[in-house]
Amino acid sequence: MALNYSDRDTLLPKLYPRVTEAIRKYLLYVAGGGGTPSPERLAWAESNMKNIAQYAHEVLPWLASETAFIDGGTSITDAEIQSRVETILNEQYLPA
Repeated sequence: MALNYSDRDTLLPKLYPRVTEAIRKYLLYVAGGGGTPSPERLAWAESNMKNIAQYAHEVLPWLASETAFIDGGTSITDAEIQSRVETILNEQYLPA
């Protein structure tokens, strides 16, 4: 199933606050030493705490392009959002 533009316009704003919290939670986890981050990841997490809103806008399209999230709509669980947000941040944004 694919989202049409109208559906996407409806879904993304509803997911934005949840994605923002998932990003905040993960950055705090990394900045607190969770997962034994490299010095580069630690510095990145600490320095980007003020950029959470920007990252939420950048991560949302990744979520909206996945069938599991499209099919779930706003009924996607927080755990599913958290897991996918962490994967996206690790693969696309955080340094090695």
